[in-house]
Amino acid sequence: LLVTEIYDSELIGEGGLYSIYHAFLNMLKPDAVVVPASALCYAQLISSEWLSSCQTFTKIQTQWKDVTKTQLVLPELMTSCSGPPCGYDLHVERLWDTDDITLLSDPVLIQTFEMDSMKDLEQYVERPQRASSVVDVTAASRKSGPVSSASTVSPCHGVVFWWDLLMHRGTDIILSMAPSWQRDSKEKPQWREHWMPVVFLLPEALEVKQGDQLTVGFSHDDYSIWFDITKTPVSGGDVTPIVQVERPICSCRAHITWTREKCSDLNNAEKLTGWANVLRKVPASVKTCLYLGGASYLPLLCATLHPHMTVYAANVSASVANSRLMAELIESNNLTGRVRWVDKPASTLQLSDVNNQQVDLLLAEPYFSTSILPWHDLAFMFLKSSLRELLSENCLVLPQRAAVMAAPVYFTDFWKMRAAVGTVCGFDLSEFDTYTETTPARGEDGRVSYGDAECFGVWEFESYLLARPQAIMSFDFTQHLATSTAVEQGSATFSTNSAKPCNAV
Repeated sequence: LLVTEIYDSELIGEGGLYSIYHAFLNMLKPDAVVVPASALCYAQLISSEWLSSCQTFTKIQTQWKDVTKTQLVLPELMTSCSGPPCGYDLHVERLWDTDDITLLSDPVLIQTFEMDSMKDLEQYVERPQRASSVVDVTAASRKSGPVSSASTVSPCHGVVFWWDLLMHRGTDIILSMAPSWQRDSKEKPQWREHWMPVVFLLPEALEVKQGDQLTVGFSHDDYSIWFDITKTPVSGGDVTPIVQVERPICSCRAHITWTREKCSDLNNAEKLTGWANVLRKVPASVKTCLYLGGASYLPLLCATLHPHMTVYAANVSASVANSRLMAELIESNNLTGRVRWVDKPASTLQLSDVNNQQVDLLLAEPYFSTSILPWHDLAFMFLKSSLRELLSENCLVLPQRAAVMAAPVYFTDFWKMRAAVGTVCGFDLSEFDTYTETTPARGEDGRVSYGDAECFGVWEFESYLLARPQAIMSFDFTQHLATSTAVEQGSATFSTNSAKPCNAV
């Protein structure tokens, strides 16, 4: 008997295929029972502008006096890049709940892995494999109902992938990762944070309409899976042969440098317009700008809007990928010499690094690729104070202020991340709980603390806002800090009429 749990959201990312094959070679009897016995992999065509923005870079356009203008030119490497080498695992049901994802087909069984068959396992691990299925494009639908008529063209951005595990031969015991829209409406799905559906996005959207047929290719090696999608030739046309499709690898460095959420942020035309409109108000007398942060469009926008200005950008994270990406962005916009990437820690900058010119404009998003929690970006405040010798007396600082906001919420399921497991099926797991459960600690002032903060995309988890958000701390970036370390405290009082309990902030 072999029982395994070496699976991830992409099923084979933890080396499950070869591990079980190795067990058959070295430890198992030929008729050994393997649990789970097999895995069924499904794919469903989707359209989602937001998901696409997490990978595919669009034109950098801003709005000014009712005129849309393309502000920056992206390197060809960025616009043609195949994207990151792995899928995007997320609680995709939340996009369904908000109508931010459109289904373009029924699910299709794309691959079956027989985990209890040495012969099949040998085939899986011998060399990269590819299978394909012809998928019919159905009427585009969202949770709120059909999107449009049958003749309407929709962009296919990729697929949602999930797997089901058949736990034992001859039974119907199945562990399913299917998204909520594929489940019986009366069935309450098991909430999980570890195993989730995975979205695989195309480098470029494929325009489709109801009745089209697409060939969906599913490829895998020992550890990775990836997809390709092509339009199936009409009857009588040439048949596209099944060929091995190379695993996507980021060639532009942007998908290595920026998170998916950051990519979406940089594709946000409204935010870019906000940046541009603020930068347009910078006085013409400003000649020298210093940007602090990771790779960003911001210093490029500043130089484009102010041809008389020299912008120095400090590589705060000391990342090689940051430096190379910025060099390509600078070159593609003909800003060489006007935007100068200073490849050294910001705290060590000297006047000679900015051509012995006092800085008139200190600029930041602020965004640092090394930040884990949102307020880690407040490092800008400390860096600014350490660079006071470089700043002119009337140096303009953008942004000028920041606030830490908070709100009490009730999470429907997310609280389980820190809840005790207790005893399950007769097994006492209380020892495990000592490592995961949040234990409140009372300080000398009587206040109760519930441990360290963690960073999550809160939008992925069903929640209810119990009171309006409030600022609990604020910061003035125009002022220098008195010391290199600072301790700040803040508080706020919230009132709520909700009957739901507060289980998070």
